[in-house]
Amino acid sequence: MERFVLELEFDLTEDQSYWVVGALLAFVCVLFGLGVIGHPATPYTDAGLARPLTWTDWQLKKAEKVYLSEVVELRRDAESLAGALNSAPNPVQIQLLTDRVLRSAASGTPALELARYALSQASLAVRSWSVGSLARDEAIQSLEAAVSLLQ
Repeated sequence: MERFVLELEFDLTEDQSYWVVGALLAFVCVLFGLGVIGHPATPYTDAGLARPLTWTDWQLKKAEKVYLSEVVELRRDAESLAGALNSAPNPVQIQLLTDRVLRSAASGTPALELARYALSQASLAVRSWSVGSLARDEAIQSLEAAVSLLQ
């Protein structure tokens, strides 16, 4: 049976030693950074074992990130509409607000299409309330229906 022996010999002059120590320190920092980044992105099996990240897993993580950011944006728009309903009706201010909400709800993730539609309808209801053509309670009900889809 053959044994392989690895012998390393470092002959560093004073000028080279700083570069080597700096390179080793940078390498350790890179490894630490990869570990910090990789840990939350690593998928695990039901048994708790790490498994390689596949292309499908990566696409799923991207889609989840887009979905969650869109939910946050739609909730923020719903809160803005609720704030408008809790204040005195100001048609100009509410017109600007509802235009912004309608633009942000115009497109997005297909999974949130129904919630975007409900928020658009709630926005139109708040607009109608602000000009006096709809009761406040009906606008509140429309907004509550939209918010319930964002839970």
